[in-house]
This record gives sequence, structure tokens and C-alpha cells, in this order.
Amino acid sequence: MKIIEAGDFEIFNIKHDASIILSNVNSIDRLLEENGLLIASGINYEYNFEIRNEFEKLGYETQIVKFLEDYVTMVIKKCKTKK
Repeated sequence: MKIIEAGDFEIFNIKHDASIILSNVNSIDRLLEENGLLIASGINYEYNFEIRNEFEKLGYETQIVKFLEDYVTMVIKKCKTKK
């Protein structure tokens, strides 16, 4: 997994191990600023809905989901802090 942090966005290249994101949803949420973007790539199709659902519970909105040959790339925006 590669993580690049720069201001208002985080990029994850998972290489098919989406459990890393799912087990760290709350940590990612704490690190990402309001209106920040989470860009995740290399996610197996079967984890697509589960990952987006976990972040939507925290007030995120899915901006882009791109289904590629073997994996999914997604951009999710942190819209408001859930209290």
C-alpha cells in the first residue's frame, strides 16, 4: 500500500487489499480535512460498495467510481464531520 498525504487529500494504492482501508476507516477520517478527497485505487470489485458505504456513514459523498479491467478506482469527498 502506498499513501501520499498532501494538504486536503489522501491517495491510497491498495493493490487488491481493501481490508487495509476497511480496518482504518476511522483513522483515515481523522486525518482527512473537511472537504478533503480520498482517492483509492487498486480495489477489488467486491469491496467497492462496502468501502463507499463505510465512508458514507461518516458523511462522505462519492464523487467518482471508475471500474477498470481488474479493479476499481474511487474518489470520495469528506463533506461534513459527523458528531
